[in-house]
Formats: sequence, C-alpha cells, structure tokens
Amino acid sequence: MLHDVYVQNHKSLKNYFRAIDSGELPIERAVILDSDDIIRRTVIMELMCQFQLSPDEIQ
Repeated sequence: MLHDVYVQNHKSLKNYFRAIDSGELPIERAVILDSDDIIRRTVIMELMCQFQLSPDEIQ
C-alpha cells in the first residue's frame, strides 16, 4: 500500500526472482486509487485501528 496505489508482488518465488534478476520490480498487479478510494480506505483504517472516526479529519 502506497499513497494512491496498491501493488501485489508475484506469488511464485520463480516469477518473483525472475523479475528481480531482470532488474524489474516484482509486481504482478497494481490498482491506482482515486480520491474517493483514498477517503474510503482512510475511514476503514481509522475504524479498524482506532475504533472511532473523527468527521473533521475526513473532511
């Protein structure tokens, strides 16, 4: 998880190391988040980790 993207590494070690040996990042897939996705992620993480949500922070 980065600021506006989720990435998943290769699942098999063979493909993972093949990418590394080729000088590439071992990324199998990526999803770019829009601003609504980032807000939803923030709300979910706050509720899961802090058990509370401050509407002022979300605005």
